[in-house]
Amino acid sequence: MRPGNSRLTDVVFLSYMLQPVKTPEAPPRARRQPAADGTAPRIRRRPLRRPNLVGEVAGRLQAEIVEGRHAPGAELPSEGELSRAFGVSRTVLREAMRTLASKGLVTVAQGRAARVRPADPEVVVDSLGTFLRRNGHSPLALFEVRRPLEAEAAALAARRATPEHLAALEAALDRHERAKAAGDLIAADVAFHERLAEATENPVFLLLQRSLARRMETCLDDTLRRVTPDYGNGHRPIVAAVRARDPDAARRCMLAHLRTAEAKVKQAGMA
Repeated sequence: MRPGNSRLTDVVFLSYMLQPVKTPEAPPRARRQPAADGTAPRIRRRPLRRPNLVGEVAGRLQAEIVEGRHAPGAELPSEGELSRAFGVSRTVLREAMRTLASKGLVTVAQGRAARVRPADPEVVVDSLGTFLRRNGHSPLALFEVRRPLEAEAAALAARRATPEHLAALEAALDRHERAKAAGDLIAADVAFHERLAEATENPVFLLLQRSLARRMETCLDDTLRRVTPDYGNGHRPIVAAVRARDPDAARRCMLAHLRTAEAKVKQAGMA
């Protein structure tokens, strides 16, 4: 072959080698079509990792307790048995038990199985009361809740109050009217509203009233530092309506009492 032809061949070969290599494109993936009945197609999913084993174990045990699968006072299964059942370490299980104990659901003692605690309203009262105090809700927000709650409580008390309830309300009235110091006046006011909640014969009213009590105490204390406490006698018409078995009058009297108290709060510049 002549030299000229050899050089031409080399150039053609080099040009061919420098061309980009084209990889074959993958065929487009077929789209999943819905089933004939319109339901979504089945999709295979890998199991998700569980980052919070403590929370999951505590949640499962809490559900069992709330559903009544473990009676109050009963011991839960042993630590080893629960660890095997949930497939977790004993460390995870102990942390889960501490979570349940902090919620008032179980009692944990060293070397003994956890025991289910009876339902305790104090846990709810403390939790909600602390939340209301720490969250800084305005006093007016408190009155927005108290109006429907306590007006209905007064009406129910007028229907259901026993002689014992009426005697307790009268005693609370006397205590309130004898109070002189701000601390005594606040305690007497809170006690009156709790006695009225008891007279509804509905424990949920008392639970909610006691949860609001701590925020009420703070509100009353701040108000009494700024204005004259001359609205305490608003309790007496409420008791008179309850004693007369007049739900509508009891509701009206409670609303009037709360409006007066709210006006004092606004006068004190706490709105």
